[in-house]
Parts: sequence; C-alpha cells; structure tokens
Amino acid sequence: MLSHDKLGDKIIIIPRGESMKKYFEPRFVIMLPGQTVTWINRDTVSHALTSGEPDSLISGKIFNTGLLPTGESDRITIRFNIGIIPYFYSVHLSERGTIVVILLTAAL
Repeated sequence: MLSHDKLGDKIIIIPRGESMKKYFEPRFVIMLPGQTVTWINRDTVSHALTSGEPDSLISGKIFNTGLLPTGESDRITIRFNIGIIPYFYSVHLSERGTIVVILLTAAL
C-alpha cells in the first residue's frame, strides 16, 4: 500500500501476508530527487529491503534496510537525478519492487 505525506514523500506499508507474494505493492514507485521513501512493516514476519538485483555485485550499494521486525520502519532519501532502482527482499528473492526516479523540468 502506498501513501504520500504532505511533502510528496512516499510511505510504503508492508501489509500482513506480504511475504506470500512475489512482488511488493506497488511494484513501481515514481519519485523525484530529494524525496524520501519510508517502508513500514505491518507483516507478521521481518522484512529486509536491499537495492539492486540478488546476484549483482552492487546489491545494497544504494540502500539496505537490514531486518525490519513487525512494526519497525526505515527510510531513504533519493540522492540522484534520474534512474531506476530495483530492490528485493533478501530472504525471499522473488519479492521485488522498483523505484523510478524522474526529473521534472518546467516547460518553456
């Protein structure tokens, strides 16, 4: 479940039963540079979110939440201008999500 705070930052709730799915919902989160995404674990099991792909040498270079027990949260701030950040649950490698960072410019 995705919600927004008043600054446009994203809050992703990891709901009960999420560990039974093959992907996180929402699958894609669109963000702007400087925004923050917060994951809140409401599942009955711990989750650990890691940037990258499971077999990649750069997994975890952008973020790694470590284990988030039930009721815990973690947040990251997007620090670059544009790109795609895949992430996965490091216990169940098939659970994945994607952060898409876009740069908005004013029309001339």
